[in-house]
Order: sequence, then structure tokens, then C-alpha cells
Amino acid sequence: VKSDSLNDIKVVVDPKFTLEDVRALDKQKQPAWDLLGRKYIPGYVGMNNIKANDYTNAVVQALAHVSPLRNFLMLEDFSSRPQLVQRFSTLVRKIWNSKAFKSHVSPHELMQEISSRSNKKFTLTEQADPAEFLSWFLNNLHLALGGSRSKPKSSIVQTIFQGSVKIESQSITARADASDRLRFEDTEIKSQTSPFMILTLDLPPAPLFQDDTDNNIIPQVPLTTVLNKYNGITAQEKLNNRVRYRLLHPLPPYLIMHVKRFESNKFLQAQRNPTIVTFNPRALDMSPYVEPNPKLHPLNEPIVYDLVANITHEGVKVRDDSVEGEAERKVWRAQVKEESGETAQQQWWEMQDLFVDKVNADLLCTKEAYVMVWERRRNGKGKSKAK
Repeated sequence: VKSDSLNDIKVVVDPKFTLEDVRALDKQKQPAWDLLGRKYIPGYVGMNNIKANDYTNAVVQALAHVSPLRNFLMLEDFSSRPQLVQRFSTLVRKIWNSKAFKSHVSPHELMQEISSRSNKKFTLTEQADPAEFLSWFLNNLHLALGGSRSKPKSSIVQTIFQGSVKIESQSITARADASDRLRFEDTEIKSQTSPFMILTLDLPPAPLFQDDTDNNIIPQVPLTTVLNKYNGITAQEKLNNRVRYRLLHPLPPYLIMHVKRFESNKFLQAQRNPTIVTFNPRALDMSPYVEPNPKLHPLNEPIVYDLVANITHEGVKVRDDSVEGEAERKVWRAQVKEESGETAQQQWWEMQDLFVDKVNADLLCTKEAYVMVWERRRNGKGKSKAK
């Protein structure tokens, strides 16, 4: 059927963008209106939670604001690519559509493909871990785009997110001082280089006791302290080895960090660490955690990143008749930065499924950060933008 009257429907079902349209996305935002007259900002819209897919909603919202990936998904032709890429591209274009009938979008088609491709590991009906899903999704997106399992940075996904880390390990012998087991000795040190797309950050143990008013103590730790895991000095004990890490140049345009909050205890239950990670969303200097390499980066020059997306966790108490007391339900939210022509102003939006609201940048670190996406500044000044 060919009729101009169907153009509006075609724009909603399969929005198309030109290069000029994409370039204008990060300029001053213009509001749009849906069929019911409700105002919304393209790119900052709600997403249906069909039953328990809030964990995927938060990940999709975060990835939809990684400019190089978003632009690529909007402009390329994926008609010959696997369904995972096609459906993700369509959903991202719907998120940024200024002519939508409704001020929210549905991830149902993408979730069907994800469920099938993951052998129902990630579904609509059962909540999963956003960090696990993000790792699976990025790897499968990389392969669906023709990326290689062995050749690094063979797709745009790895070009944007992949970096390298040096891992040094040493066996802990019986002669090691019990009070200083993590100090590296002058004996043989094994070294290897490993690629990464997500940096795992370990939290210090949460306190076991309550304060004088019987309230749980919620400790705080700066992000820079947690990042010391990658300074090449701080060591960890793994099995019978001591291990230390150091990032290598060049760092990727976008850094994904996963704050590891859940550990399985001896009862095979996930135990949550509620420690708050404090950070400034602007000007994170990663140079202290990268091994110097004058050929790739000038010495003593900072490597500055700005936060563009943050996935947070909240534990909500719910009644559970199957156990005594209350159970805890996980709530996942995405906080994304609104790009503006004026770099001095930062507007942030918080999205929990269909609920979208503005959030103060100073309040970002008051919640339990779980997955953070940082964008590298170009030469420490301008923004890093992939074509």
C-alpha cells in the first residue's frame, strides 16, 4: 500500500535519520508532543517494563546515550545483519524520535530476540543482573556486527569500549609473612595483558554492626579510592596468588565501570554491599591508574573523563509470606546526562521504566551506583566524538 497518509505511521514504526539530524541531536533540546498532547524530550523518554525487564531498560537507556554507538545505529543499514542489531537499532531510533505517537517506547521486540539468543538467560519475566546482561549484550552485539572473537577492536563496539589491562601475579609461598602476604617479592612475577570492556571495582567490606540508634551504618568511599585496584601497586589475594592490575594506553573513548555490590555467601544467597561510592561526574582523571607510555600519551598529562550514564540500584522492602519478615526487591534506574550546547550547564535525567524526571547532578552519588559509563575528553578539553 502506497499512500502519503501512512507516512506518520512509518515514522513511528521505523524512524529514519539523516546525518544532519544526528548531528543536531546533542544541540539545544527542543521538546516534542505526542498524540495526547504530552510534552517529552526526544532521547529522554520512558520504557515499558512488561514484567521484570527493568534491568535491560536501564542498560538500553545508558547505551542509547553513548554518542558514537547511537549515531552508528541510526545511520547504518542493518538489513543484512542479525535481528539483534536490527531490533536494537530500531529501538534506539524510536527513543530519539521527535514524531512519536506516545511519550514512551516498548522494548518488547528486542527482548524477544535477547531471550531467544541467550537461551532464556535474560527474559521479560525474571529479573537479572544489569552488569551481566551488559557484558553479554556488548559481546553479542560485537559478533552480530561482524566482529572477531580473537582480533581486538574488530567492530565499533570494541573500538568504543575495549581497553587493555596488565595483570601481574605471584605465588604466595609458605615463607610469606602472614601480616604482609600481599607484598610482592623479588622472585618471579608472571605478567600478562588482557582486554576488557568493563572494569570491575571492588568495594571495601561493609560494617557488620549497627550504630547506637540501631540503624545500619552506610559507609562511603571515594571512587578514586576504589580505582586504586588498577594503580599497579595495590595487590589482591586470589586463591594462592597475589595479583595486581595496571591499565594500559590507550584507554578507550568510553570507560564502563561495574561496582561489584553482590557476593554469594555460604548459603548461596546474594549478599549486598550498600557502600555509597562518592564521585564528581565531571573531570575524573584516570592517569594515576595507567602505566606511563610516552609514545602514546605525554607524561604527567591528565586523562580526563566525564560521566554520561549511571545505572543505580535500590533495595525496596516487600512482604514475603514464604519467609519470616521482609524480602528485598531490586529496583534499577538509569541516570543519563542531557547534552547541551553550553558545556558549563549539565542537566541530568533519571529513568525508571515509564517514570522520567530531572535529577540534580550533585545528588547522583547519593545512590548505589552499579554501572557507570564515562566519556573521555579530547585532549583533556573538548568532548570525544566518534564519527
